[in-house]
Amino acid sequence: MITIVAPVCVKPGKTAEFEAIVADLIKASRAEAGNVSYDLYRDLENGNSLTFIENWRDRAAFDFHLNTPHFKKAAEQMAGCCEGGAEVHMYAHCGL
Repeated sequence: MITIVAPVCVKPGKTAEFEAIVADLIKASRAEAGNVSYDLYRDLENGNSLTFIENWRDRAAFDFHLNTPHFKKAAEQMAGCCEGGAEVHMYAHCGL
């Protein structure tokens, strides 16, 4: 299993629009065969700082996700709401 941590900084006044966009993305992503979990978290000290934390069966499942129509559409729409792009950090469990 791999874990994706992808923080984004939403432009002031764009949070509601961003959340509307990602609601559909989250629902569709959770339905993908290789998805284990797909969640969005808000920073308690900065409401414009949000982080996706996703778990995928393997790298192939994540790569498949990146090429789905729902991901591509959401990524295009999210770009107008965010300051810069998302940082994507990929982790593998250490087995401990």
